[in-house]
Amino acid sequence: MMNQKIFKLSFLLVLLALSVTAQTKEITGLVTSFNRYAMKGVQVKAKKSKKLVKTDSLGYFKILCHPKDVLIVTADGFMAERFSVKDRSHIECNMILLSNSSARKSAVKKGYMTLEEMDYAVENLMDENNDFSKFQDICELLQNKYPMAKCEEVNGANRVFLSSRPQSINAGQWALCVVDGIPTDDISSISPMQVSTIEVLAPEDAAEWGVRAGNGVLVIKLKSK
Repeated sequence: MMNQKIFKLSFLLVLLALSVTAQTKEITGLVTSFNRYAMKGVQVKAKKSKKLVKTDSLGYFKILCHPKDVLIVTADGFMAERFSVKDRSHIECNMILLSNSSARKSAVKKGYMTLEEMDYAVENLMDENNDFSKFQDICELLQNKYPMAKCEEVNGANRVFLSSRPQSINAGQWALCVVDGIPTDDISSISPMQVSTIEVLAPEDAAEWGVRAGNGVLVIKLKSK
């Protein structure tokens, strides 16, 4: 009788272990910046399993997560990146540095890059940083970089809204979009692959556009052909 109980208990434990294994998968990955520099201490979080790990000194990580989980990769000064783990066992993530001086300072302060690496990268490797080809359209790129932004069709044009509360009625309720120095009504035709930089101007920098800048200014620079 005792042997039967032990056998049943052992059997149940094996089934439980198999069940847990079936509900998790191991994902490995590498996090870099400018497609060159390994990033240490970057946070990788599984959305469903809530597991959280950080990259090692070589930029590698290993995490257990749900088979249909989404990994969120975050680092101060860089755009957050999201990856579905479905049909994947390894992820390579090249983080995109935000286009402002405070982002560069944060990246260096956190130890993701040295000051020498940052200075060299900003001077010589911005094309590596600004590879937006993974985004389906310009609005997805914009919302990934600025989560509060959104695109909506107004009078046949795809307008950009940077704030839920417009500040200037005279300028319309949407932001002013400037592409290569020229104000543009609709940016939907721009492919993410064409974009060199995309930036929401600070109020003091947007002032040169006058009343049209009342609801924000989005500046896009395209890659030279």
